[in-house]
Amino acid sequence: MLSQLKSASTIDRFAAALGYKPAALAFILFKMTDAEKYQTFTIAKASGGVRTIHAPTEKLKRLQKRLANVLADCRKEIHDKKPLSTLSHGFEPDRSIFTNAWAHKNRRYVLNLDLEDFFPTINFGRVRGYFINNRDFQLPIKAATLIAQIACFQGKLPQGSPSSPIISNLIAHLLDVRMARLAKSNTCTYSRYADDLTFSTNQKQFPPDIATQVPDEPGNWVLGNRLTGEIVRTGFTINHQKTRMQSRPSQQLVTGLTVNEKVNIRASYYRHARKMCSSFFNHGVYYNEMEFVFGVEGPRPKLIDTPSVLEGILSHIYHIKNLQLTRSTEPEELKQKSNKIKYPAYRHLYKKFLYFRHFINLDAPLIVCEGKTDNIYLRSALKALYPAFPVLADVKKGELRSKVKFLKHSRIEHNILELSGGSGNIANFIAHYRGAVYNYKYRSMKHPVIVLVDNDSGQKGSVFPQANKLNGKIDINYSSKEPFYHLCHNLYLIKTPEIGLTGESCMEDLFDAATLATKVDGKTFNRKDDKDTSTQYGKMVFADKVVRANYDKIDFSLFVPLLERITKVIAHYKSNPSASASSHVKS
Repeated sequence: MLSQLKSASTIDRFAAALGYKPAALAFILFKMTDAEKYQTFTIAKASGGVRTIHAPTEKLKRLQKRLANVLADCRKEIHDKKPLSTLSHGFEPDRSIFTNAWAHKNRRYVLNLDLEDFFPTINFGRVRGYFINNRDFQLPIKAATLIAQIACFQGKLPQGSPSSPIISNLIAHLLDVRMARLAKSNTCTYSRYADDLTFSTNQKQFPPDIATQVPDEPGNWVLGNRLTGEIVRTGFTINHQKTRMQSRPSQQLVTGLTVNEKVNIRASYYRHARKMCSSFFNHGVYYNEMEFVFGVEGPRPKLIDTPSVLEGILSHIYHIKNLQLTRSTEPEELKQKSNKIKYPAYRHLYKKFLYFRHFINLDAPLIVCEGKTDNIYLRSALKALYPAFPVLADVKKGELRSKVKFLKHSRIEHNILELSGGSGNIANFIAHYRGAVYNYKYRSMKHPVIVLVDNDSGQKGSVFPQANKLNGKIDINYSSKEPFYHLCHNLYLIKTPEIGLTGESCMEDLFDAATLATKVDGKTFNRKDDKDTSTQYGKMVFADKVVRANYDKIDFSLFVPLLERITKVIAHYKSNPSASASSHVKS
């Protein structure tokens, strides 16, 4: 890839290196206006004030992503030839705010400083000059100019562009090298996360080359001349208002995480998260005490009635706590600790939130399938059949818009909600649903939760008995032919349509023979085993490479009865007062 860029002396060759047609590349760069390229908005900073974001529109965003990927491949080629340590922890694979903080845990002194206007400081000329002059790249002038034209907005790297992170790390590498050299010569540790620079040491006196305390002002420190000189010489500016020295035994923070003894979430951050959850579960709204709005009475926490902000906070806590657990203990000790505390408080809180978000406070009907492949089958069928099912999907501005949601089978759903697919997890989910609902005072339940299972032997000893027990008035079996079964609250069960004398069926039975006989790379579909062999492929390959890739050519007529059952559930829940009688705020 690097050799392609080095030979890209024309726009045609440069476009080819990025996998673009020259005309398409030229249109984006030279025909689209700034207003067509970017959307500008501001977001509040955690430290106060606002940050301006220039977000590229879809066409430019795709181009910038492609540029970022190409530059990442080039950097890998360079590092493979002469390995270099990457000192940046921001926007790097396998690095994060956690790894950045980990380098500074349990230190006597921790110094944080901030670079002012980090992305905008890297201007058009600087980007262009880097790719022309850097000895690893040394690109033709045309290629370097085109990179700068793709990456820059109003002559600067914009915050919000997919290509800004890797370009900023490439250009700031010289800063990192000089800072690391300065740190080493003063027995300190150095790391950088985007515009945040951190130095730490266990020495009794902090090195004056890096920072010194103002006489008779214990909390006031000034940066050393050698440090400031090196930063200025590499083309960056220090935001002196954010310089902060933290010494033991006070709380020490690096990129928002405590590092006094171990890397962890701030206690105040976790308390705020619990408080927000309590309000959300009890009232359906919460105040974000980490973001303020300004009114006539002054600043106050922002009132929120959607889950996204809180979900981000809880996901962050879960991620950091898990990393802290796995990196801070030996394997055997970790194993014993995990067995003793299977559900620590932070995990339990996250699970309770996800349960509330997906099943109690949902904003659309939710379909819970047994696995990833079932989700793909149904989405593909909807794409092909949507005109006949306007309740389930429609087209808006040429794009198919689903009106139902599917529970993702991601690692979070597997680990936290314990819904990894299969009849055992589904049966357990059904068995505990009624009791779980009463954990929340606020129960909007505006939409149904529809569990969709295969009508086969896998349900005989698990899902069907639990569903019958939960309702108490139904008898679900292979041959029962009700379109749906209302179990409790907003929870429903649907089986795949009954086939033959026994009624047994599964999702794959709804495809025609020609689709099931499709060969992929010379292999045939094995419905019984999801493992790929030299002659057969499994369900995931079938779902991805046959069904999803060819949905517009497949006969989905056997899916019609199944989609009809889903629409009947939605209609029943909407019109039947007894089905949604529990949808209220508990007094």
